[in-house]
Amino acid sequence: MTLDNSFIPFAEKYFREFRFVLVSNDVSEWSAYIMEFYNLNKFFHEKIVSGDIKCRKPDLRVFKYALKQSKSLPQECIFIDNSVDNLVAAESLGIIPVLFNRDNVAYEGLTVNNFEELERLIIKGIKLNE
Repeated sequence: MTLDNSFIPFAEKYFREFRFVLVSNDVSEWSAYIMEFYNLNKFFHEKIVSGDIKCRKPDLRVFKYALKQSKSLPQECIFIDNSVDNLVAAESLGIIPVLFNRDNVAYEGLTVNNFEELERLIIKGIKLNE
């Protein structure tokens, strides 16, 4: 697994302003290794790994668990993912979905192709509760 070089500057700029929550379909040990290897733990307030909770995205239980763990309301959350199925599931609970679209997937909703576009979207202001 490789880390997008743009993530670290993006995370360093915004992790104090926003509560980053990792929701990953992964094996617990591998996820812990990757987080440690790239020194990512400091950026995430919560880390929810499917191997730990025995449930994978797009199962709604993953998103409900993430909301409970982060003590957040769905409409307060933005879920960024590269899977339309995962985004549809999160949106069904009221979470704002954003496709991180590196694979040129067709999607009608909010879409970004890189962290620079995500930053512009954040600066422009994603309209919560609309």
